[in-house]
Amino acid sequence: VEKNFTHTIRPVVIWDADNHESDLSFYNTVFPGYGVRTLCELASYPDFDEEHHWDRCGNIMDYFACHLTGSVEVLMSESNAYCWGYSTGLEWNEEIVSFYRLNLQKATRAAAMKLFPNNLVIGTSSQLCFVVSKSAKLPAMPITTHIFPFTDDLTLLAAASMNGGNAIDAFVEVSKSYHFAIIFTRLFSVSTEMEQNSPDDYPKVNSVFTAERGSYYTSLSIHSSNLFQMLIGVCEGVIRNLFSLVPPELLSSYGVKKLFLVGSAKHDRFLVHIRRYLQEHEATHIELLPAETDTSAAYGAAL
Repeated sequence: VEKNFTHTIRPVVIWDADNHESDLSFYNTVFPGYGVRTLCELASYPDFDEEHHWDRCGNIMDYFACHLTGSVEVLMSESNAYCWGYSTGLEWNEEIVSFYRLNLQKATRAAAMKLFPNNLVIGTSSQLCFVVSKSAKLPAMPITTHIFPFTDDLTLLAAASMNGGNAIDAFVEVSKSYHFAIIFTRLFSVSTEMEQNSPDDYPKVNSVFTAERGSYYTSLSIHSSNLFQMLIGVCEGVIRNLFSLVPPELLSSYGVKKLFLVGSAKHDRFLVHIRRYLQEHEATHIELLPAETDTSAAYGAAL
């Protein structure tokens, strides 16, 4: 290891910071998702190698994956192609694609893993997403439901909530007078008992600690509820908020028969509320299948 070297530290750009010295106006035309802005920031460095994997990645995560693995394959999902402007209205933008050095239609791929067509993911945030036939006629969607090209014959519908496990963290943060471990131990035990209890036994909590896009909320007062009842209400609120982002009739009308539960969604503290919601909306025919492996909300975001 050489002892003589020079290391330059460049400040990390926080995109929401108002007082950052850099002029970020030139980023305004870049889609603010998928790490594209971070990739553009990296590309502005004088020592950035434009020839190394720059032609085979769509965001900062793709770039690091290609750089570390030395991959010669293009690892750009169609959703990334969408955010780059390579596709518009679920169709390839031929005017742009024709100038690109690669055959994007053949090079892009949706995922390098087994496809689960319908997923409910709860990690730090949460997502509810499912795929439908490209030929399906979709009704007008609310601003909270996103539509992306997925594969040649499928379209992805996704509701991405800003609230998930972070809602529980926020509640625990304001309840520091109680021991953290005691709170969660009690939550797990109470969740398993809820199948036999009435939903009215617990307060209705709008667990929106982070405002959803295009939403408006009013105040809420709750009386005569103890800490654990409130925590149960927070978990229920996360589920109801997530399902509220997707028109309820969509799940049944597009033939959703199985819903794969990813991350914390398969745990009792959320699972019992998912079951109840489906019962209330006459969707008990939907089979709930816990994912075999644990993952994070990043998986849902990638979908």
